[in-house]
Amino acid sequence: MTGSMLSDQLYCEALLDARLREGSYRALRPGEARRVARLMVDAIASQGDWGVERLTIVGEAGGVYWAISPEAVVIDGGLVSGLVRARIRSKPRVYESDYAILEVAALVLEGQGLLAGDPVLAVAVAPDGEGLAEALAHALRPPRPRPGRGGSWVVSTRIYDPARARRLVEELSGYWLGRRPPKPKPSRARCARCPLRGACPHAAGGLG
Repeated sequence: MTGSMLSDQLYCEALLDARLREGSYRALRPGEARRVARLMVDAIASQGDWGVERLTIVGEAGGVYWAISPEAVVIDGGLVSGLVRARIRSKPRVYESDYAILEVAALVLEGQGLLAGDPVLAVAVAPDGEGLAEALAHALRPPRPRPGRGGSWVVSTRIYDPARARRLVEELSGYWLGRRPPKPKPSRARCARCPLRGACPHAAGGLG
């Protein structure tokens, strides 16, 4: 499963499932956040055994094969010491789903023996490309991504928790392996924008 599909699953499985069943699912094209991150990663020079790369992490976890591309992968001594997700939002908010995507990627790397000790998961959020570039410039320094806050941006970090990641992947993989039905995530804001709001029995606030 791709990172885009995982992101949509975390948003609302019921919507993802409907799109997959009707054959209308399309992955989003890379947005401004990914383009800014690509420029920043390419501009950062390696320092000894430390460096930053753009990689797609491919492998199995929880019985499902994943292909996830964080905006930046921090490498120290040949092992991954940090994973970074970059987002552009009108308000610099960090969501659990941002971390969830990185946790799945980290679990895949752990299974391949490619994680350094206590790797850091980082989410950089800003309202525009300029702010995001500042956030990434702050975060992407040796030896691991570091948290911080600027005038308009924020970088949030947490240490990778293997047990938490395994619980998450077990729950997510249950859908892909057919062990459980899709779980809707109704909320007024989410359902108001949903293309299925007129037909979904789970829609919040009487929108279904």
